Order: sequence, then C-alpha cells, then structure tokens
Amino acid sequence: MTRFIDMPENLPEDIVLASGIRKGDSEAFALFFKKYRRIVYYFSLKYLSDPDESEELVQAVFVSIWEHRRLIDKSKSLKNYLYRSVVNAIYNSLKKRAIRRAYIIKELSKPEGSSDPYSQIIDNDLKEKLEKIFNKWARFKRINRIISSMCERWRRGKQCGTR
Repeated sequence: MTRFIDMPENLPEDIVLASGIRKGDSEAFALFFKKYRRIVYYFSLKYLSDPDESEELVQAVFVSIWEHRRLIDKSKSLKNYLYRSVVNAIYNSLKKRAIRRAYIIKELSKPEGSSDPYSQIIDNDLKEKLEKIFNKWARFKRINRIISSMCERWRRGKQCGTR
C-alpha cells in the first residue's frame, strides 16, 4: 500500500500553476514548490539513501524547472514533467556516484608510481610538504629534548645546592 505524503490544502491545480510558471510568475512557482517539494525529497531519498544529496537534488530539480520554464509543454502534465525531471536527476546522481566509486577503486588498485604525470606532480608536492612537516616536527622534538634535559640538569643542580 502506497502512503501519500500530506499535501498542503487549497493549492491551485497544476494546469493553473503550469501556466503561471511558463509566464514567469514566481508566486505560481512558489506554490508548485510548496506542493511537491516533500514528495520529490522522499522519492529521491528512497533511491539515494542520503538526506543531504536528496535535499540538493530537490533544489537542483526545481531550479532547473524554473530556468527552463518556457520548455514546459502546455499540453502535458506538469506533474509528469516534474516526475521525469526527478527520475533523470536521480539517475544522473547515481551514475556520478558509480563513476566516483569506480575511479576510487581504480586509483586504489594502482601500484605505487603508476599514476599519470599530473597525479605524480601532486603526489611529489604532497610528499615534499609532508617531509617538511616531519622535519620541523623532528627538530621540535630535538629542541624539546634539549630543553627538557637542560631543565632537568637545572632542577638537579638546584636540589644539590650547586647553583
């Protein structure tokens, strides 16, 4: 059994909203957004399983509809246009996610030193910076040891009455 999300009452029909949106009526668009944003959010969350990504998708879909409002077909359902936009956005999001995962797996499975020249440059820069940090840390540790031994000698001398 499908559970419907509570819809705000007293909202205009989609035909009226579509007409207003095509004409650039921001109030009609705001009502359209209010009417469907939760439905789009929960629908996308079902497939993306990430609340932040779903929220971004909602924003992106509605912004895209507003930016391409002149392309809304008068003879077709605004709800279907929204549905198709959301499905395409979810598909693109999942496709990007799969590409990212494949890239990460590919990069992690490469033997060391086999990456492209650009990556090698970045790796070398990173190694240089890490070496500098390590050297500074090693110097700090040496200085800290020297200071600690000086303090220890000073404490021993004071206790022995030599100072």
